[in-house]
Amino acid sequence: MIAAWITTEKGGPFNLAHPKAGDVDIEEIAASLAKLCRFNGHSRYFYSVAQHSVLVSDMLPPELRAYGLFHDAHKAYLGDLTTPIKDVLARTFLEMLRDVGGCLDVTHSLPDPWGTMTDRVDVAIFRAVGLRWPPPVDVARLVKHCDLVALATERRDLLAEQSPPWTISLPAPLPRRLVPWAWDKAMDTFLDRARRLPIQQARRGALVKEAGAC
Repeated sequence: MIAAWITTEKGGPFNLAHPKAGDVDIEEIAASLAKLCRFNGHSRYFYSVAQHSVLVSDMLPPELRAYGLFHDAHKAYLGDLTTPIKDVLARTFLEMLRDVGGCLDVTHSLPDPWGTMTDRVDVAIFRAVGLRWPPPVDVARLVKHCDLVALATERRDLLAEQSPPWTISLPAPLPRRLVPWAWDKAMDTFLDRARRLPIQQARRGALVKEAGAC
């Protein structure tokens, strides 16, 4: 039987097939994300997912910052797959289905195993910290915009020149340049932000008002 759980930093199991809010530990999330390098390690300096999460969170209005801080929290348990890897996985899965099904039309309602796993873990994490899942559409849209602003800033400050150029359209980067943090500073800053966020307010359902741009 294949084990469907991982051993976390504090030694406890986290079930990947059936994640539960009660198994989510914010300190473990902070420690894992702080040691996890963005861009699969292909940056000029070590730059953690935890620092990225703080950057996204800090761009948002105060009442939405929890959504930014935890938008990548599932990576503490699933790892950080780059977007090109996810795309290749999806295409490979489609090819495998076509090989098995022959003329079977699998172009509609195509299963997404990775997306399903990510959603399950996100549900557990968001329940644990008292946030709505899925986030309201306007909130998700704003978090995504700030995520792309962070990506544009990280590309400018942390990555080598792209050859060939990226095809993704990105907003303008932040004016200030990024200074990568050591993993322990990233962990402590992530935890500090988490402790100061109005998570209880979100749990009561006093949800977010319409927010402006980052």
